[in-house]
Amino acid sequence: ETLVITRVGLNVDRIDADYSSVGAVHALLQKPKDSSLRCTYYALAPTSQEIVGARLIFSHIRVGTNDFVASRRFYDAVMPTLGYACEDAGDSYAGYGLKEHIGSGQNCLWLGLPADGEAATSGNGTNVALLAQSREQVDSFYSAALAAGASDEGAPGLRDVHPHFYAAYVRDPDGHKLAVICHRADG
Repeated sequence: ETLVITRVGLNVDRIDADYSSVGAVHALLQKPKDSSLRCTYYALAPTSQEIVGARLIFSHIRVGTNDFVASRRFYDAVMPTLGYACEDAGDSYAGYGLKEHIGSGQNCLWLGLPADGEAATSGNGTNVALLAQSREQVDSFYSAALAAGASDEGAPGLRDVHPHFYAAYVRDPDGHKLAVICHRADG
């Protein structure tokens, strides 16, 4: 009897029908036939802005950089700890996420030189919060980030947000504050 909306994919302990389409999964989530079904569902249809069972607030996140090569090296080192890779890149941009979503531009983190040619700046009071599926991923991200040149803004640990809010904080090479967070009780 668990529903966790996190990122793209579908894992079920037991399923008795073909729920391969977004509509079928939506129906499953609305009226599960078996109340013992444990479902971790995070479905973003690559051609749609709808997450099944929830609404998206963001299309994507983009962070600016003044040193694209250094930033690309940093994100190439840390994003795999969360299960993501650079799936699209050019001379002045790189997109991280799942291969099936990069083409839509949704549910992705983009890195790039500012389009206006001005210097990239980080916002005071702003952070980019990335979801982790486990506390181990939070720990791995934090270690990889520090090894790749990030500055420490808060070691992994439980925070006084909710009982399972396990997070770490770093600043990337351009000074953007990144949070990586696991909300799961089972860590």
